[in-house]
Amino acid sequence: MFDRRKFSQCIKNSKYTSKTLLIELNNKGVDIGLSTLESYRKGNIGSPPVENLDEVANIINCSVQDFFTDADKKREQITLDEIISNPQKYSKSISKVYEDTLSGDLKELLNNFQILPKDDREKYLSEIKEKALNILNGD
Repeated sequence: MFDRRKFSQCIKNSKYTSKTLLIELNNKGVDIGLSTLESYRKGNIGSPPVENLDEVANIINCSVQDFFTDADKKREQITLDEIISNPQKYSKSISKVYEDTLSGDLKELLNNFQILPKDDREKYLSEIKEKALNILNGD
């Protein structure tokens, strides 16, 4: 959902005033007036057309998503959908990130674990979970 506060804050954080932004927009062929731009910032009218938001974002050097309240959730969902639909494209990158954060012992354990047959992996994983729960519960 378009958030006029975020929209206004992004403009405020840039080097542009409403007037200088309007000049840039008009130079790029976006035909809006100062009162319309101010109305978007104040929330007096609905959200601007997407094309206008795109031009504003380009001019003030931010993302169109920065103007929306649920942008982070949408960004995460888009990323997740992309990874799920193309796992082969991202598997090496994801593995590399995790590999870089693991200790040597844990890397060795995971490498050996992956060699085991599926039934053995499930059995050992179940045992590890049970032992961890016992420790957490003070048993």
